[in-house]
Amino acid sequence: MTYDKNDRVLNSKLKYHLIHEGEVLKEELMDFPMRMYGVEECKDLLHKSGFVNVTVHEVLDGYGKGNPFHVFEGTI
Repeated sequence: MTYDKNDRVLNSKLKYHLIHEGEVLKEELMDFPMRMYGVEECKDLLHKSGFVNVTVHEVLDGYGKGNPFHVFEGTI
């Protein structure tokens, strides 16, 4: 896994298996880039997509103590 700070893209690889009746028929390794958005940038994208009254909530220990995440709430 690598992170490109300039483009804010987290690059990872995922392995997919096509399984039929317990047997792996095909295996594929694919690139899986994920763009990392800041809170304000995400709110702006939601507004541009037609959402209004966008509110951001922070869940302080959502993934365990010291591991917060944000929840975005809006209406159309």
